[in-house]
Amino acid sequence: MGWNVNNVQGWGEKPPPCVNTQKGKLVIMGGGACVWSDIEALEKILPRAKAQHAAVNDIGQYWHYELTHWFTLHPGYMRGWRTFRYGHGYGQGRPVWTHSFRNVASNRYPDIDFYWDMQFGSGTSTMFGIFCGFAMGYSQIILCGAPMDNSGHFFDPPKLKCPEFEGPAEKMSWQLEKNRLFKGRVRSMSGNTAKWLGTPDKEWLGL
Repeated sequence: MGWNVNNVQGWGEKPPPCVNTQKGKLVIMGGGACVWSDIEALEKILPRAKAQHAAVNDIGQYWHYELTHWFTLHPGYMRGWRTFRYGHGYGQGRPVWTHSFRNVASNRYPDIDFYWDMQFGSGTSTMFGIFCGFAMGYSQIILCGAPMDNSGHFFDPPKLKCPEFEGPAEKMSWQLEKNRLFKGRVRSMSGNTAKWLGTPDKEWLGL
């Protein structure tokens, strides 16, 4: 048994009930050191109100504004992240749909709203979020703070590098999905992903 929604393939009898419930543009915010400068640059051409926003892992704690989705391959951390965010009243305390992959643990965490039993292109939570975004119905996805290089996270000590994000296997996976699933519908604000996918402009955004 299996399912296919918007070219996203999964296992089991049916996908999560959130598929094909969304539309428009989705900004996915990762944990790269460049995330805040990426967001600032994007908002010069795309006002915040003209897109929905999703977080990948830690950044969801610190995004002060409305957040629609929260993606992670580390569901055990979600309770702490949500407690921090909701405790500060960010996004006016509105609930966020949380998503994870079903194979990350043998048990399911109560802080995850949707488990996706699906095949996706690489081992990163950002790639997982892109697949979820297309399955939910978004037509364009913009990446902030997802450079896929060794520049580290926004919370890392200065000069700490993360070479695991720029290995040949990761590059191959992104190049494959660029042609297979993305088909010009994903762009990035910085780093290697901007080189591979291009950067958004007003024409691409339809503004």
